[in-house]
Amino acid sequence: MKTDLIFKILITIASIAYPFTLVFFYEFSKDAVFVMALLWGLQGIFTSDKNKKQTSALLSAFFVLILLANNDTLRYFYPVIINIFMLFVFGLSLKKEAIITKFARLKEPNLPEFVIAYTRNLTKIWIVFFAVNGAISFGLIFLEDKIYWGLYTGAISYVLIAALFVGEYVYRIKLKRQEDV
Repeated sequence: MKTDLIFKILITIASIAYPFTLVFFYEFSKDAVFVMALLWGLQGIFTSDKNKKQTSALLSAFFVLILLANNDTLRYFYPVIINIFMLFVFGLSLKKEAIITKFARLKEPNLPEFVIAYTRNLTKIWIVFFAVNGAISFGLIFLEDKIYWGLYTGAISYVLIAALFVGEYVYRIKLKRQEDV
């Protein structure tokens, strides 16, 4: 468990720094790609979770492919791949129990029906977010000036994620107050 947390923190920091490294410190971009391959690979080795092991192996292989191909454009696809992955994880969860419902059950195992419907709809909102975020990240790859890609994928997209979290939290509090009346 401790190792998983360490890799989660390291990968999060590296993922946030990655776009800025590609745009503002391009001379270190191969180093950034290597670090990402290494972190994802090590997480895959040290985790006991089968799904995390597979995901880590695929992402590590992606970064190794970038290193082997020495292709500048491929370096910019990481945020697109992450958004596609999240879109599929959230989307496939709708076939059974929505992923956000599963998270909610960790706190409260016996959820009322209206909460299940709410968390299912919230999962759909995140799916739309990942689709739009991935599409914007993809489109920005092809602009000549990569600064827009770097700012969007390294900062703006994280601000949008935070805004969605905060907006949902405020809405949920307002909804709870209405139910208590």
